[in-house]
Amino acid sequence: MIVKIIFASIAATVNLGLIIFISLRNRRHIVYQTFLLTCFCLLLWNLRVVISSLIAQQATHPFYFQALNQFFYPAVTVGLYFLPVAALHFSISFVSLRSKTSRYLLWASYFAAAVLSLAYLFRLAPLSFEGYILDVYMMPIFSASLFIMGMAYLKATRSLERTRRGLLFIAGSVGVIGAFVEDIMPALGYTAFGIGNASNAFYSLVVAVTLFRHRLFDVNLRIRQLTGFIFALFVLTLISVLLSRVFRLSYFAPYGYIFIIVAVILLFGGRIMRYIESTLFRKLHSPAETTAEINNTLQEARNSHHLCELTGSEILDRLKVQRVAIYIIDPTSHHFRCLWHHSDTNDTLPVIEPTHSIVSWFQQSQKMEPFVCDEVIHHLRFSTLDRDTTDKTQQVLRDVLAVGYELCMPITLKDSLDGIVLIGAKKNKRPLTASDIHVLKNIVHAFILWLQRFRMLEHVRNLEQYATLGEMAASIAHEVKNPLAIIRSSAQLCNDQRKDQSLTTIIKECDRLNRTISHILDFAKTSTTSPVRIDLTSEINSYIKEISASPQFKDLTIQADDARGLPNINFDRDHLKQVIMNVLLNAAEALNGHGKIVLSLHNPSPERITLIIKDDGPGITPDILERMCNPFFSTKPGGTGLGLPITHKLLELNNASMNIVSHPGAGCAVSIHFPCYKE
Repeated sequence: MIVKIIFASIAATVNLGLIIFISLRNRRHIVYQTFLLTCFCLLLWNLRVVISSLIAQQATHPFYFQALNQFFYPAVTVGLYFLPVAALHFSISFVSLRSKTSRYLLWASYFAAAVLSLAYLFRLAPLSFEGYILDVYMMPIFSASLFIMGMAYLKATRSLERTRRGLLFIAGSVGVIGAFVEDIMPALGYTAFGIGNASNAFYSLVVAVTLFRHRLFDVNLRIRQLTGFIFALFVLTLISVLLSRVFRLSYFAPYGYIFIIVAVILLFGGRIMRYIESTLFRKLHSPAETTAEINNTLQEARNSHHLCELTGSEILDRLKVQRVAIYIIDPTSHHFRCLWHHSDTNDTLPVIEPTHSIVSWFQQSQKMEPFVCDEVIHHLRFSTLDRDTTDKTQQVLRDVLAVGYELCMPITLKDSLDGIVLIGAKKNKRPLTASDIHVLKNIVHAFILWLQRFRMLEHVRNLEQYATLGEMAASIAHEVKNPLAIIRSSAQLCNDQRKDQSLTTIIKECDRLNRTISHILDFAKTSTTSPVRIDLTSEINSYIKEISASPQFKDLTIQADDARGLPNINFDRDHLKQVIMNVLLNAAEALNGHGKIVLSLHNPSPERITLIIKDDGPGITPDILERMCNPFFSTKPGGTGLGLPITHKLLELNNASMNIVSHPGAGCAVSIHFPCYKE
């Protein structure tokens, strides 16, 4: 009897705690409502077991006994009739089952529960049949509920979702089997020893663990505080029981104290939970110590790649996740390159294009918050979003889950997306908590600071290289250019007197070498810019008219979209012509005299005007695309490899940028972002 009371008391305490918490969190969604109804029915049953056991041990005042028989016991029986229906409705709503069969099954179950409750309240059936009817009625409904949860477990693809549904299936199976075993064993002449109450306590505890440790419903649960909430409720109930024993109060006094306990928790719950959290769950390191440890680890990095390796190892060590991938955007091609990747399984490394849905999501987001799949699923299920937002969110969610990751963390430099960190599921199959996300933010923040440092050092090294190149170019101009001019003029003079193919070749090679030296001087010298207000549309039209007569553009189709009403840009006029002409010449050479070039203007933001120059040529392979803006790299015979580097340098001087998107066989698109003119 004592064992029975203990198990029933534990289950009643946990059920009451779940009811209070869920009622305070959210009561609008059907999943919450059916869960509350299930917990309430279980609470009534456990209280009935405790009270009946106490009555059997001690004589009860006739008034209390009559009140129990007339009000409490009928309410418990009606709750038992609705318990399997509530469990079935919870299973259907939790797995989002929306078939007609499930709706008809729910309606029939609720109708049967109402009919049987009325039959019991108005004594329409003999008392000897009530227990038999209850068992026959409850078994198929509980079985259907377990079948739905079991099938949902088998169909789940995410490990986290399988863990949640698996725990609910195990808890429900143990609870149902234990309850029916306790009914069957006395009929066979055996003692049940409170098996049904033990299984009910097991069900309640597993549901509480699933709710708190695996974030069954609300993804923003503060697990430690909630554990403290249940712990405080249980301790206060136990204290009230002990007080009733010491002062020889009624056995019903502890359950009268519950109302006082609930009032105390509602008034001082925050302070109680913070105290329990600080006492029972004392942190090993303060946030300042954790940040210092992360910085001490990352300061050992030798370069950007080593920094990514240390950052990924730090994430693996602190978050205990299965996989991590760090992507950084290439400043020249604007493609996302994976600089570090680790996975416990041999998974295919995901490819993130500039047009990927997660990239668009972060670029359109104002706060640049991490994309946590579990939180997104929660919001899609329990929140009301407009249709457009829901479709976009579902698309991003599908793309992230398709590659096997649970969280996407943006890497932002100067309020722009500069990279993405992908985080997989935790090794213990539990969800990423708010504490994990806070640690991840600290790691990424430290990573950004060190990445800026390495980029600044790289920029300084580039400036030093440019300065060295300038000195070398000045020396070349002094030592080579003047003798080269003498050689060319002499060859031209001899060629005028008598025509010779070798002299013509000397003249052409001298001209080519002279152009190469001029390009080196243009690239190395410190340029100045004089930005003015420019109407980009009229300038582009004038450039097209100018190059239309050129032999390189004779058989090409050049189309410029009519983009009137766009803001003016702030740019150096000579630099603008050199930039656009250089890109158009590269497009013409790629088309080899036949094809189409399309120029279009866009105004994506009040601060920027974007010019897109697109051709339908053979495209560029990824390995060449990554090196196109490197000085002296060229795939053209006789090319200097300085055209795009000079273009890139002129754009930087005028606070503009350029990115190139191309795929083999799909042409090439060059996007140039100009600053708008401001009065």
